[in-house]
Amino acid sequence: MTIHHETDVLVIGSGIAGMRGALTAARAGARVCIVSLGTGGSPDIMGFSAPVLPGDSADLVLADINASGQGVNNPALARVFAQGTEEIVPDLDIMGVPLKKDVTGRCIPLQALGTSYPRLVHHYRCMTGVEILKKLRRQLSDQDVQSIRGVMIFDLLLDQGAVCGALGIDVDSGELQVFKCRAVLLTTGGSGRIHAFSTYPADITGDGMAMAYRAGLDLVDMEFLQFEPCGFVTPDAIRGSLVPTTLLKAGAELRNANQEQFVTDFSSIQKDELSRRIHREIQEGRGTPAGGVWYDVTMLPESLVKENHAIFYEPALRGGIDISKEPAQMAPSAHTFLGGVVAQPDCATAVTGLFAAGEILGGVHGANRIGGDGGASALVFGKVVGSTLASQYADLPIATDTRVLDLAREGSDFLDAARARQNGESPGPLREALRELMQAQVGIIRTESGLAQAARKLEELEAAATQCSISQAREAGQLCSLWNMLLTARMMIGSASLRTESRGAHFREDFPDRAEDWQGVNVIVRKQDQDMQFAKRQSA
Repeated sequence: MTIHHETDVLVIGSGIAGMRGALTAARAGARVCIVSLGTGGSPDIMGFSAPVLPGDSADLVLADINASGQGVNNPALARVFAQGTEEIVPDLDIMGVPLKKDVTGRCIPLQALGTSYPRLVHHYRCMTGVEILKKLRRQLSDQDVQSIRGVMIFDLLLDQGAVCGALGIDVDSGELQVFKCRAVLLTTGGSGRIHAFSTYPADITGDGMAMAYRAGLDLVDMEFLQFEPCGFVTPDAIRGSLVPTTLLKAGAELRNANQEQFVTDFSSIQKDELSRRIHREIQEGRGTPAGGVWYDVTMLPESLVKENHAIFYEPALRGGIDISKEPAQMAPSAHTFLGGVVAQPDCATAVTGLFAAGEILGGVHGANRIGGDGGASALVFGKVVGSTLASQYADLPIATDTRVLDLAREGSDFLDAARARQNGESPGPLREALRELMQAQVGIIRTESGLAQAARKLEELEAAATQCSISQAREAGQLCSLWNMLLTARMMIGSASLRTESRGAHFREDFPDRAEDWQGVNVIVRKQDQDMQFAKRQSA
């Protein structure tokens, strides 16, 4: 065994938050390596929240996020977020990102659900995430930042309470990759693909949350998974992909199989409520032939659909449907994870040298998230963590090669055992079984019996995972992914079981109302010896 890569700062995830943090650290003199399995969710960001209109402000952004979060936001993180949104547009102007503006140079924002002002600033064709990533890649190249694709980081290495490296798998060859570093930045996103029907790409399955838990970090709000109200149920080529709710604010219609508009007022409805309304139409027998509802944008100006929302229109067209000419069949699709790692406002965690930013950062949004705040969070906390890394990386400890390799051997023993095991089960089907389980029992509507059933089935899947074998190269990465998915699923199920109320994106059919004794209370997941513990904690 050998150390394959040595760096000062290891960034896990190649989205906007990770790249922005990496860039600032590199400009401060750090050696930086970015490792990613796939594209992540950043290319699909259509825009970001920023107070750009007269009368709007960071204080109003904070008021909106607190109202949306329904009393369980982390106040310090929410404040950093709101203040940071004022800096996004000037920063992107310097970067050269072409935002949609009027002749006076003022941004023309869209209005997302749940906001007091239009503040969804975007690229003129809504290719905002793609354009930001292009600019960041060029700047990272200028700083000689190393980028490694196709490697899944599945665990962290810790020495005396400090991070000192990580373990990865080349998903094509199945070969182990050992990384040595002073600092690790987790920007692995959420866990949307732990569900069978999701807006997210296949690599977003909660790996960072599982790694953080094993490293001894607390996690928060793991019961809150936001479903995007409108994801394509057909054609198959784009199944799960979303069409944003901004078009509903512009005059698009939702209709059931009886051609009834079951929601007509989108002025104050939040995404969580809209998702449940759609879900009920389908469950009560008023769904379309493919199991959705009709989302009709044909009455809107073609330029609004084809140009301003090109990031959604063009993939749909390639997938087989022209939404400017015919209604689409839509259903709620697993989207943004609202919980995650507990960290300080500067993105530092309780483990020396370990930082977190972007969607994996828990507590920013609370029980629900406003459209555009995901993109803004990546930009704001990517900037914050970059400054933190720049000021701290040089003073962090670095372990010896011998110690890193000893830890790597211990952390990869399960792979050696699986390779030696004959005729075991393949990990691939177990991952799919877990996705179907989470979709069925830990979805939009939850019950005590359903969550208990999910917990029992999860134990069966965990037992089966211990008997998996690796007979093909790609099964090594699948097995690493399976174990992380199982761990993240256990945190979600336990947190959802403990919160005996309905709030935001977490809806319990057996406890359909908000409970006063849960106001301002978070669920914390903590590793105690080898046990996973769940506890209530007053919001920080």
